[in-house]
Formats: sequence, structure tokens, C-alpha cells
Amino acid sequence: MFMDSEANSKCDDWKDRLDQFDVDAASWFSLDANIPASEWTPEQRSSMEHIASVMSKYAEDLERIGKDSGSAIFDDFANLAGQYWRAFVEAIPSYTTDDSYLSSAASQAGFILYNACAYSDGK
Repeated sequence: MFMDSEANSKCDDWKDRLDQFDVDAASWFSLDANIPASEWTPEQRSSMEHIASVMSKYAEDLERIGKDSGSAIFDDFANLAGQYWRAFVEAIPSYTTDDSYLSSAASQAGFILYNACAYSDGK
């Protein structure tokens, strides 16, 4: 089974962390992803520098939850999400619109577990 009881025990932690990221990253969500780093205002650059530290911590937290789940599958998806968030953070200083695919992949990897948890909660 994809989501055994041990992995499912980490679902609340996963959901809570994803929800907290939405709060922590609210300023980032309001930025125009079509503006490359070369055209950022000082305020946009400052916001992106701040969000980089938020995203790095987020990646660490996701990977820790995955590791603590005791499930190789949960851990794999958590690590995938974490690695894509780190790749996006590394791209921030020279951000172009193509880099938005990194954050999208990171989000989607996180949503796979979020939705798997929601499914298993309903069973």
C-alpha cells in the first residue's frame, strides 16, 4: 500500500507545513513571475532574497518529515520536493521565467503527498 499507517502518521505534519508555507510565502505569491531578476526593483530583489531563506527552511522541513515517516515512498516524494525547492533557491539570483518550472515541480511533488494523505484519511 502506498500510504501505510506509519507514513500516514506524518500526514498532519505534512499538511501543516504546506499550509504554513502558504502563509510564509504570501509576498512571493504576489510577485509577477514573468519579471526576470535582471529587471527586479530593489524591493522585489529584497523580497526574493527573503523568500530564498524561507524556501530553504521549507525544503529542510519537508525532507525531515519524509525521513521521519518511516516510509521509503513518502521519503522519496518529500526529498523530490525538497530538492526542487533547493534548485529554485539556487536559481533566484539569476531568475528567468523558465525557472518558475522548478517551483512548480516542487509544489506538485508536495501536492502528491498532500493528496495521498487526503485520500488515505478518507479510507
